[in-house]
Amino acid sequence: MRESEAQVELEKGEAVKLLSIHKAKGLEFPVVVAADLGRALNAGESLPVNFTQKNGLGFKIKNEATGSWEEDFGYRKNKEFESVRERQELKRLFYVLLTRAEEHLILSGSAKEKDPEEKKYAELSTWMDWLLKAFESSGVPVQKLAEEEGPSPSWGKAFSLAETEPFASAVLEMRPIERALVKQLPGGLPEQARALKDAVRFELKDYHETRDLPVSALLKYDECPGCYFDVYEMRAPEEREEPDFAAAQEEDEARPGLARREFGIIFHRVLQHFDFKNPPVLEIERQIQRERAFLSAADAEELKKSVSNFVNGEWGDLARKSEIHRELPFIYKLSSGQVRGQIDLVIKTPAGDWIIVDYKTGRVASEKELEAKARPYELQILLYALALKDIAGAAGGIKNIRGVLYFTSLDKAWMADVTEEKIGVTRKKAENILECVASAKGPMAHGEHCKNKAYIYG
Repeated sequence: MRESEAQVELEKGEAVKLLSIHKAKGLEFPVVVAADLGRALNAGESLPVNFTQKNGLGFKIKNEATGSWEEDFGYRKNKEFESVRERQELKRLFYVLLTRAEEHLILSGSAKEKDPEEKKYAELSTWMDWLLKAFESSGVPVQKLAEEEGPSPSWGKAFSLAETEPFASAVLEMRPIERALVKQLPGGLPEQARALKDAVRFELKDYHETRDLPVSALLKYDECPGCYFDVYEMRAPEEREEPDFAAAQEEDEARPGLARREFGIIFHRVLQHFDFKNPPVLEIERQIQRERAFLSAADAEELKKSVSNFVNGEWGDLARKSEIHRELPFIYKLSSGQVRGQIDLVIKTPAGDWIIVDYKTGRVASEKELEAKARPYELQILLYALALKDIAGAAGGIKNIRGVLYFTSLDKAWMADVTEEKIGVTRKKAENILECVASAKGPMAHGEHCKNKAYIYG
C-alpha cells in the first residue's frame, strides 16, 4: 500500500482541512464533508492512439469516404480495458471517501430525477447516482429538500478565437501571433475570456527549489529512478495488475473480495482503534462488527484471524504492557526538502526501548518470499528511525530503536537492522534523493533490467 500522501501539519486541533480524496488516505476526522458528488465521473481522455500490455497498440483511423475517425479492434479492446480499470479505481476512491469520518459524514451534491429504466452502477455517471441507487436497493428513504426550477444557466453564444482574425489566418498558416494584434479585435477580448485571464493570473517568485515527498517516494526512487518518475512525476498507475474482466462484468451489488489495498486500510484502522485494555476476544469481535458492512464473509474471517494473530502474539502482548503511539504522523525537514510519513505503531517499552512496527498485508507464500519482499523496506524503517530519533530524541533521548515489519499473511515478523551507522547513511541517502529530485539533475531512467521499463516505453 502506497504511503499516505495526506498533509499532516494540522492533524490535531480545531481546524478545517481541505483535502483531495487521495490526500485523505490513511487519515480520519470527526466530521467529513464531501462536496460536489453530482459532478460527472471522469470518462477518460480520447486519444488517437492507446496502448495496453495485453492488447498492444490501438489506433483511430480516418475513413476517407466519410471523413470520420473510426476505432480499430485493438483501440476498442484497450478502451474496454481502461474503462474497467477506471471504474475499479473510482470504487476504491469512493470507499476511501466514505470511511474517513469517525462520527459524522455529510455527502453533498445534486442529482437528476430517477431514471425510469433501471441501470447498473457501471452505467451511472455520478457518485450521487451511486448513493441513490444504494439507498433505493437498501430500502433507505430519500427526502428531497430542494429542487431547481427553470432552464439551465447559459453562458451565451460560444466565441471561437480560431475563427476570428487575426487568429484565423495564423492558424491556417501555422505561424505565431503577435500580442499587439490582439488589440485589433472589436471590443478586445470577450468579457468571459478576460475574466478567466484575470482569475488565473499569478506572480512568479524566486525561491530555492525543494521537494516535499512521502516516504514511499524515496523508496521508489531508491528502487528505480525511472519508476519514481513514472509514478510520482507523470502520475502513471503504480499497480500493474490487469483487471479481471469476467468478475468486473458481474452485478456490482454482489460484493467481491477486497483488493489487498482496501484490506490493508481496514487492518490498519482496526489496530488504530483497538483497545488493548479489553479482553482480546471481545475487542476483536467489536472491531470486526464495526467493519462488517465493507467485508465479505471470507474477508471478515481473514481479518479476524490476522488481527487475532497480532494482538495475541509477541507484539500485541508488548503493546499491552507499554506506552504506544498509533498511526503517528511526522514531517522531517532536510536541507533539500522534507520527508513525510505515518508510522503504523510505535512502542516505548518499560525498559526504554523504542520499537517501530509497520504492517504488511500483501500476500506472502513462504518465509523465503518474505525475506525477498522485506529487504527493500529496510530503508522505510530506517527513515522512520531517523525521524523518530531526531524528533522524539530531542524531547528526552532514545536509548535503542528496533524495527519490525509484520506480515499478516504468515503471522511473521522481519527484524530490520537499525544501527547508528545505518541511520547516518540513511540521512545522507535521503538528502541525496531530495537533491536529485529537486534539481532534476539526478537520474530519472529505468534500470536495464527494470520489469516496469516496458510499461511506459514499450
